[in-house]
Amino acid sequence: MYLTFNRCLSALHSAHVFSLTTFCHYLHPGFADNMLKQLFTLEDVAAAIKDGSIRNICVMVGAGISVNSGINDYRSANGMYNTLDVQTLSASDEIRALIAEEPSRVVSLQVFEASQLPFLEVERELTIRMYDKVLKPTVTHCMMKVLEDHGVLKRLYTQNVDCFEADAGVSDAVVHNVHGKMNSIRCHYCKAEGSLDEYVEHLRKNVRDISGLDASAPSTTSPLACRRCLKYGMRPDVILYGEALDDSYARGLGITKECDLLIVMGTSLTVAPLSELPGEMPRNCYRLVVNN
Repeated sequence: MYLTFNRCLSALHSAHVFSLTTFCHYLHPGFADNMLKQLFTLEDVAAAIKDGSIRNICVMVGAGISVNSGINDYRSANGMYNTLDVQTLSASDEIRALIAEEPSRVVSLQVFEASQLPFLEVERELTIRMYDKVLKPTVTHCMMKVLEDHGVLKRLYTQNVDCFEADAGVSDAVVHNVHGKMNSIRCHYCKAEGSLDEYVEHLRKNVRDISGLDASAPSTTSPLACRRCLKYGMRPDVILYGEALDDSYARGLGITKECDLLIVMGTSLTVAPLSELPGEMPRNCYRLVVNN
């Protein structure tokens, strides 16, 4: 499906759009004085791309851009952390108390190494729906493909693990999956690669559905062992809270020095290190935030 950049921008008009000249002046004193011209609207941005004033774009995205695909975000009122009922989890009282105190711990290194079960249960519905292709990329994901097709998208940093950027056709050479990918399975302990087909089959047959939507789901949850080390460590190759990123993110930052526009979409800018990216861009780089 081919979408023009103008059509993509029109689709984003329903979101609140903030021109970040003031924000960037706060980040970099004298920022506005270094700009070739002021950009205040989406139309201004589109015109600058069309006339060649903007040639090198970096995009930074978070969970908000996938909400229209049917995936809840994490931190909003209706997000996963605020709607999670810890009593539905197959966990000890101690683990439930940890998660109740800080819901993000349900996908943390601390909890996973104590028990694999809460992670399997909280990710079951999303993983199966993604595997079955029930969930699709949105016009926002397609917009990034349009930018790449026009030769202006230099790097796409995504905090998301749903791989919708690739599904929309954005090339692997451009996308940096900062927090990993749900469609790649490995053992947490020995790093052995696993089968996505087998992982999803285990979720269907051996993991409870805490959402209550799947009547065919089992009533109890069983862990999934690695065939090599035999530990209960099989999981998607994603970054858990408390787990360090590899050095590929830091090594890839050099390309940002060439960018003249940073587009930030669908992220609360609360999770490091990506939350620091707007402040690391060149002084003469425009910043545009599109958020609800």
